[in-house]
Amino acid sequence: MQEIDYLSINQELGRQRKEMTKNSKLDIFISILFVVYLLFPATAHSQVMVHRHFQLEDGLVQSQVRSIYEDSNGYLWIGTMNGISRWDGRNFKNYYPYEGLPSSIVYKFFEMDNGLLLACTHNGMAAIKKDTIVTMDIFKFLKDISVADICIDKNGVMYIGTWGAGVFVINGLSVDSLNIKKGLSNNYVHDLELDYDGNLMVATDSGLNIVH
Repeated sequence: MQEIDYLSINQELGRQRKEMTKNSKLDIFISILFVVYLLFPATAHSQVMVHRHFQLEDGLVQSQVRSIYEDSNGYLWIGTMNGISRWDGRNFKNYYPYEGLPSSIVYKFFEMDNGLLLACTHNGMAAIKKDTIVTMDIFKFLKDISVADICIDKNGVMYIGTWGAGVFVINGLSVDSLNIKKGLSNNYVHDLELDYDGNLMVATDSGLNIVH
């Protein structure tokens, strides 16, 4: 009679159990991945699609869009090379230079606490109140100056960045300026931002400036 090698059998059974356990864990892992794919398809296989494309025929004032801004009422304000469009979710309302815009080229928007919307244009600042372009004496000095950006600090001081004239600082009814003569690296300003500590950050053609 052939002698049975119980030790070899036990070793083989142990190896098979380990292999089964390993395969079982792999199956569970694959099953979990499959469930995740079903529940979160966007995460598993992300694909960006264009939802809609607006053009002149849809009512947009002009196709060369320079900026987009959402106000406190949920309206989208769109600055273009030929005026402003306001989108309410269904229709566009357009604003043109003949209605009071100082320039057809609009760069950025800023909404004040009182709901007044300011538009930075190629030839000064525009103000829109209750869907109407209004004239504000405080901004008359900006006529023929290209306004790039605007921000207001917690004390209500307004900073206006321009293309060629540096930064204007409006505090109440007084107007001051910040330019090369006062330490600004360049008078051509692209962007303004206030940091966490309230310091003004000025992006220019010659680097970033931090104003305390």
